[in-house]
Parts: sequence; structure tokens; C-alpha cells
Amino acid sequence: MSANVTVKESIWIAAPIEAVWDFTQNYAHRREWDDSILEAEVVQEEPARLVRIRAKGSVRFTAKYTLFRRPHKTGLAMVDVRSSWVSGGGGSWLYEEKDGGTLWTQTNTLSIKNPIVYWLLWPVLTWQLRKSTRRSMQKAKALLERRLDRNLANPKGRSRV
Repeated sequence: MSANVTVKESIWIAAPIEAVWDFTQNYAHRREWDDSILEAEVVQEEPARLVRIRAKGSVRFTAKYTLFRRPHKTGLAMVDVRSSWVSGGGGSWLYEEKDGGTLWTQTNTLSIKNPIVYWLLWPVLTWQLRKSTRRSMQKAKALLERRLDRNLANPKGRSRV
């Protein structure tokens, strides 16, 4: 049996699919809404997107995108992981047009190195990953909707999200 912790969360955002994609896939904005990311640097765009990440919990890894279909879906694997407790992981993000906005769904997985730690702590690890994912998505939603509202209220000073 694998020692994976996986969560799946969705949130509806009152914004066009392209705006949600552009905001959430732009690592220059990532630390604004995702508290788990301490540093992120895009090191390669082609042939596969690679992003070097330093995250909370003393976790460092490279996010290697296995799928990058704007504006609908991404998939990535954690490679070159440096952590005392995480051996890998990955996930996918799905963006769907729905009810005049965007339904954004994240599926995130962490692979835990020590099976004993996994079996003892999987409820806490699952709860924490779910809480962190939800909080980040809610924060991204609030920031993006607020920026779009400002742009609509001030069309002459409109800036790209």
C-alpha cells in the first residue's frame, strides 16, 4: 500500500476561465495566495515547464509539468525532492467554464517517506493538506475577484490580472 495523502477541492470563481488560469498559473502571484509556497522560480518553459519550489515544512522540489493545456488543465510531478518527510507527489488542476464563471478543481498528492509516520499521522496530514488547499483557493478567489471588480470599475486604468 502506498503512503500517499491525496485531497481534491473545488471552488467557483466569478471570473472568466482565462483570467483564473493566468492568475493561478503565474508564479509571480503564487506567494500572494498560497501560504505553503515560500519561493518559486520558473527555470524552464519548453519543452516541459519546470518550477523550482521551496515550501513550508522544509520541503524543496522541482515541479515538472506533465500536462499544460491552457486554459483547461495542468498536471505535474514533484521531482528532485529534498525533504526529511516527503518523497514526492504531484497533482492536477482542472478549470471548467460554469455558470458565467470558472470552476477550479485541485487534486494534490504528497508521498510520505516513512510508512510508520504515514499510518500514525495520515488523518492529520490529510486534514492539513485539505485545509491548506482550501485556504489557498479561497484566497486566490478573493484576490482575483477583487482585482476584476477594480478593473471593471476603472476600465481606463485596467491592468492585466
